[in-house]
Amino acid sequence: MAELAPRWSASPEAAGRLEAELIETALDVAKLDKEDLRELGLAMAERCRVLQWSSSLSSLPQVPVGPVRLDRHTSDLPLTMHNLERSVKNGLSEFSPSPMARSVDTRCSPWVEIEANVRPVQAQEEQRLDEIEGQADFWCSCFASSSSANGASDSLLAQGQVEGLLDVRENILEAFFDCTPERVREVFASIDSDSDGRMLTVQQLRHGLERCGVSGLDTGTLSKVFECVSGTGRTLHLQAFETILCRLRLASLLARPWRANLSVVDYSCSKATDQYIDANNMRSFFFGHRPGARGPQDALPVRWVHMPQFDLHLLLALTVKYSLHPLSVEDVIEQCPTKIDRLGANYFLAIELLTLVDNGQGPK
Repeated sequence: MAELAPRWSASPEAAGRLEAELIETALDVAKLDKEDLRELGLAMAERCRVLQWSSSLSSLPQVPVGPVRLDRHTSDLPLTMHNLERSVKNGLSEFSPSPMARSVDTRCSPWVEIEANVRPVQAQEEQRLDEIEGQADFWCSCFASSSSANGASDSLLAQGQVEGLLDVRENILEAFFDCTPERVREVFASIDSDSDGRMLTVQQLRHGLERCGVSGLDTGTLSKVFECVSGTGRTLHLQAFETILCRLRLASLLARPWRANLSVVDYSCSKATDQYIDANNMRSFFFGHRPGARGPQDALPVRWVHMPQFDLHLLLALTVKYSLHPLSVEDVIEQCPTKIDRLGANYFLAIELLTLVDNGQGPK
């Protein structure tokens, strides 16, 4: 914890909280979820590092789990990443079979399956979900039919109170607009009590959405959404749940018309295409997907989205569409100094840009 959450570990209360919660080993730390870390008092950046570390452990082959047993060289060492790595490097003989005996630097895909028996979504299923995601009128009608949905986040946005909150990230971004793969996977796993990789009921869907800040939808609307997205299988897998969460959240932002002002450029090393997003094509842009390339020569792997003027609704819509991390979005809102971060599987770069402003009094 001293390496993953140095600021929290340096606080006088840290040791007492770990002792009170019976957190003694690195395995205990790996079992903590987001809410556990929040209750311990970790800031969001530190929670992110701890969760990323613990999720990286799950990507390695599983072995039978037993209690961690350290030898005489390691049993008295404090719980730090350095000492954990040192123990691991000394060999598996120092441990009983345990998932702790693995490298902490292992990288994992942002969509690592939560259990080995969760079958990957086939290409045909992905195409079906893409088509459902693009049905903007359907999703907006689902949101409109439940007028009380998402009252908390919408009222704050409508009243322009976001900038005045003490912590925009905690109160708005993390509570309502965190659609990162890590967060979606965590919520799905918490609802999937039997770990079979499926949601079976509308009530499970409701609980999952409410944990992500999407609340107030009536049972009839949720049943319609469940039936539409689940298809013939009548169950929801991880990617289907992500489809519902993101599209309902986009609907809450785009159900009412907004003046869009975005420039979009898709490009490769040899060619580029551009488009302008306004009120007429805003919904199709946010709900839809780029058309698939017919071949390598048609592929445009990089997309640049430019928002010339700050618009909170559009920024939040981009946050949901591209699963941007709340920390990076907070940097945009609060105009952070130039820096680069790696959050999950993505890199985020914030650059201060100095411009000359004409004050109308002639050149100076």
